[in-house]
Amino acid sequence: MTKIDKNVTKQFFKITFLVIIGLVGLSIITQLKRAIVNVNSGAMTVVESMKFLFSESPRTTVLLMPIATLLGAMMTMNNMAKTSEIIALKTSGISFKRIIRYPVIMAFIFALFTAILGDRVSTTGRRIKRELKEKANKSMYYSRNISENVYMRGKDGKYITHIATVYGDLGEIYKAVLIFQDEKGNLSKVISIDKALYDPYLKIWKGSNVFVKNLKNETEQTYTIKVISELKEVPEELEKHKVYMDEINFFEIRKNALFLRATGGDAKDYILEMHRRIADPLLVFIISFFGFALGSRYVRGGVGISVAIGIVLGFSTYVVKSLSDAFVTGNYLSPQLGAWLPCIIFTIVSAITLSKAEY
Repeated sequence: MTKIDKNVTKQFFKITFLVIIGLVGLSIITQLKRAIVNVNSGAMTVVESMKFLFSESPRTTVLLMPIATLLGAMMTMNNMAKTSEIIALKTSGISFKRIIRYPVIMAFIFALFTAILGDRVSTTGRRIKRELKEKANKSMYYSRNISENVYMRGKDGKYITHIATVYGDLGEIYKAVLIFQDEKGNLSKVISIDKALYDPYLKIWKGSNVFVKNLKNETEQTYTIKVISELKEVPEELEKHKVYMDEINFFEIRKNALFLRATGGDAKDYILEMHRRIADPLLVFIISFFGFALGSRYVRGGVGISVAIGIVLGFSTYVVKSLSDAFVTGNYLSPQLGAWLPCIIFTIVSAITLSKAEY
């Protein structure tokens, strides 16, 4: 690495770091009033309010990293173009691709950082925020009376439950499937329940049209009425989902997706999120090429114009992601293609822009 490489890479890192700090800081400031209200109303203590305030910062960082990287790349190259450094280096026989080699490596490091932050730290922050919300009784992610498509692990961790509909206030569940696993993780028993009512006095579930399949003994039995002693949760614990995709890591999402597929459930959202965990950080790397190429063009009006252009282009990534999510929801795209579509589009755009970069 030459002295020029070090200076360019250092400048790119510095600008990107300052941009992301500024954007995340601005986001925190916008939530400050809400945190103060929580303390004044007695809904949260000062410590809880501070946790609530900063718990969203990792997720915000992940969401804003494409913009920060794009701005960092654009402003770094724009500063070099302004002082004719790019022209001087090109005249010396150094190609544009060689100029951005080490900054691109730094962009890849930013992408890895985003992936780790999003899969490990952001998930913890989202869980903390939800728990504080629920404790403060401000709002719930799901209805207190009815929940649909409930998927959760049992208390002892030995079984997994998927329920189509739960009426928590009535103590009723409809279309439930209980999947049991042995110590090695293999399926051992499956219980299918058409309907079940909870007896609050005996604290048991009474199911109707119950089908039990023992995979170890290879036996099957059907019951018109049966006590579901295996189901340990009370209605209140079934009212809302126990699995929040934004609170679990990539491997847990994959495990849930495989389970839903195996039991005939709709795993589309899990598959989309699983691919997003890889595609979104990679977009941080891809968008840097776009920024380096655009930044090589000196824009009259200084840094302000470059920042404005960078922000507009950065937010275009969210527009593309929102549209791809909408197409997946409408079954026009597969979850895999919907997750990777922004990367595909910006790879093509970046390649074209980079090929036409001014030296």
